[in-house]
Parts: sequence; C-alpha cells; structure tokens
Amino acid sequence: MKAGGSISSPFASYQLQKILGSGCFGTVALCTKDNTDQKVALKVVKDPGREANFLSFLSKSGSASHNIVQWFQSFDFNGHFCLEFEVLDMGLDDFLEKSSLLPLQHIRPIITQMADALTFLKSLKIVHGDLKMENIMLVDHVRKPLQVKLIDFGLARPAHLVTRGTCFGALCYSAPEMAIGAPMHHALDMWALGCIAAELFLGQVLFNAKKTADLVEVIVQILGLPPREVLDSGLLTKKYFCRPDGQNWVHKSSCVPWRMKRPVPVETLDEMYTRNPNGGEDLYFFVDLVKRMLDLDAGSRIDPKEVMTHPFLNASLRAHVESQKPHLESQSSVSPCLSKPRGQKRKREDDDDEEDVTKRPEKRYRRTDQASVTSLESQSSVSPCLSKPRGQKRKREDDDDEEDVTKRPEKRYRRTDQASVTSLESKHTQLLSSLPETPEVSLPRGLKRKRENGKEGEERPDKRYRRADLV
Repeated sequence: MKAGGSISSPFASYQLQKILGSGCFGTVALCTKDNTDQKVALKVVKDPGREANFLSFLSKSGSASHNIVQWFQSFDFNGHFCLEFEVLDMGLDDFLEKSSLLPLQHIRPIITQMADALTFLKSLKIVHGDLKMENIMLVDHVRKPLQVKLIDFGLARPAHLVTRGTCFGALCYSAPEMAIGAPMHHALDMWALGCIAAELFLGQVLFNAKKTADLVEVIVQILGLPPREVLDSGLLTKKYFCRPDGQNWVHKSSCVPWRMKRPVPVETLDEMYTRNPNGGEDLYFFVDLVKRMLDLDAGSRIDPKEVMTHPFLNASLRAHVESQKPHLESQSSVSPCLSKPRGQKRKREDDDDEEDVTKRPEKRYRRTDQASVTSLESQSSVSPCLSKPRGQKRKREDDDDEEDVTKRPEKRYRRTDQASVTSLESKHTQLLSSLPETPEVSLPRGLKRKRENGKEGEERPDKRYRRADLV
C-alpha cells in the first residue's frame, strides 16, 4: 500500500491519500471513495475473519451509539482483507503530547465515554483486550472537542474464552491477574481504563515496563501486594513472588536488600493529591475512582456501570454528596460530656498535622497524672481549714505554668518564716496574760482572738513545736 494508489471492491473504488498508521496486525490508510468523494479509513489486516466478525456483531447490536468506531463493510482485495471505518481525528496519545496535562474537567468526559463503551461490551460479554491510549481516538478535536471513540477490536474475544496464563494487549496496561496467570474476565478492560485515567492526569505512563517482571515490580511498588487469594490462584505467581516463612507471599525484589527501586511517577496513588493542591472535592472523587479501577483484586474492581454512577462522573450525585456533607458532620457531633480523645479528633480533622501527632503522648501522660490527682483528692475529703499545698493546686489549675513550679521553694521558705512570727506572737501573748486585766489595755484584734479562742497555755508550747516539725 502506497499513497496515490487505488483499491477496488465490489461496491466502490478507493484512492489512497496517506498512511495513517501501521502495526503487527495491519496498516491503516486514509482513502477517498471515487463515487461519493467520502473520506474513509481502510484497515488492511492479516486475519480476515476475527475482527470483522466482532465488528459486524457490534454494529448490529448498536455500537455506534456507545462511543465505538463505526464500521461500514469488509472486502477482499488481491489477497488482502480490508475493513472500512469512519475517519477519526487523532489518538489520545498524540492529543496528550500536544495538550500536556489535562485538567479534570477534560478527563471526565473521556472516562465517561469509555465507561459507556465498556458497559456496552460487558452486556454483550465481550472483552476488548487491548485498551490503551492509541486505541482511544478523538472524533474531531476542533469541532467536537473531547468526543472520543474506542477502536481496534483485533484482540477482542468472548469473556468465556479469556483463559488464564495467556498474555495479550499492551504490557503497560495489563492487569496483575494477567501477569501472574490468575483467572481473568472483563475486569481486564477496567484496569486498563484506570491506567489511562492516571496517565491523563499525570502526563506519563503509570506502570511503565518493558517486560512482565518489571510490570509486576512496579505495580507492587505503587499499590502493594495483591491479596493472598489472588496470588494463590496464579499459575505464574512463584515466578515473581516467594514465601520465606512458608505462608505469606512477598515480592522477590524485597529479598534483595541492595536492589534499588524503579523510578515511578508517584510512590502511591494518594500522591496525586499533591499534583493539584487546589483540586478540592473534584480531585478527591477522581483519585477515589482511579483507586477502585486499579483494585488488585479483579473480583472487587469497580464495574463499568458503577463507574457511570460514580460522583466524579455523575454531576447530580456529586452535588448530592457535597450537600450531605454538613448534615453528616452534624450527625457525627458528640455530647460535650462524652467528647472524643483529642488525639483522635485532631487526626480526623487534620490528618496530615504531624505536630498534633507528636504531642499526643505527652498530653496523654499528663492527663493520666491529673486523673490520679483528682481521684486521690476525692477520696481524702479534707477540711476546708487544711487546704492542699498551693503548689499542687497551681499545677492542677495551670498545668503548663512553669513559673509556679519555680516559685514553690520560695513559698515554702516563706511559710517557715510565718511559723517563727507566730511563735513570737505566742510568747508575747503569754507575757500579757500574766498581767492583770484592765479595761484601758486593749490587745491587737488578732492576738485577742487567739487568746479567747485558743486552748490552755500549757498546750501552746506543744502546738508550737508541732508546727515547727511540720514545717
């Protein structure tokens, strides 16, 4: 096939304008029909029946209304099998190179249309098997921006014929169950769509690998180990994982302490939050959707129909979730008497606040000491006249007041001086009591009250010495 040549069929003749692309499965050329001047895309393939049968079945089932490329007819030409399609604009990979990073409002319609296509394929029990950036094409990026269609059904197959242990499709978009030889089904396509969503946001391939061993290592590095039941079901699990203790699976790279980690666009999917700090709720819903698309367990991976109702794609549901947020927060409020521990509350409100995390142990121990002091005080019901040491009282009221702690020794010595003054006053009172009482002589009020309300004179020396001992 060369530009300027011609191809004829029983229905029309085609003039080749240019080659649009070629691969191991065939070549695609832009052609013009002689009788109508209509531009079409002709795909010349080696396998005459596989893709044509799927396209015919999809077309009769209404694929044109589900974001799948429109197929017109098939014919033979000089021993070559040709498929006639509508002309599309450019692949998503080329569009991303020109547009750099895509904002979330541009990623949303692309994911929505592909989720609709996968929902349609699943209803027909068909697995595409080769979902990647090149096989998602824009219809017209100028007149119909962000309208895309799914192409290339050369590797499509019925879901019941997808057998484990076989590998097909682009490696970077291959699911972990395919790599380890675990059971596979339509969830393969959902994993690939999750990889595409992350790539549109990050601007680079999420799981970049040239061989299966590298792919498994990068997946484990970003997402962690697959569930044990998934690894147990894999025919090739022991090729990439081992059981040092005889029970728990670990990746073989973890058994080599000197091995360096592979460069990855993000260490975890949560790191995507840092790429757009102002993303708000929209970014939160997007990352949540990507996580569910890239579930390591194919059985719990999100379904295409569920993707259509996810808050990131469903505007009404997204608005409903945001409107319910204040209501849910008010329901979670607790009584002031039954407040949650401050550490837990801070962790929920400010999950990334490292300062509060480091302060929790100190506050916890202080709270424990305070509880002990309060318990002892309640058990030892003392008289109001015998007040507690002022230092302890200050510690309970102002727990962090270092100034009171430094003043305690000074107060203790002041209390000792006060005892000496009291002793001198007592001696003075004894001398005055030995004199005859006269109405003209009046004592200071404090001394008179002490004499009237005090005990007998012979007990005063004992009290004085006892008070001195206590001090």
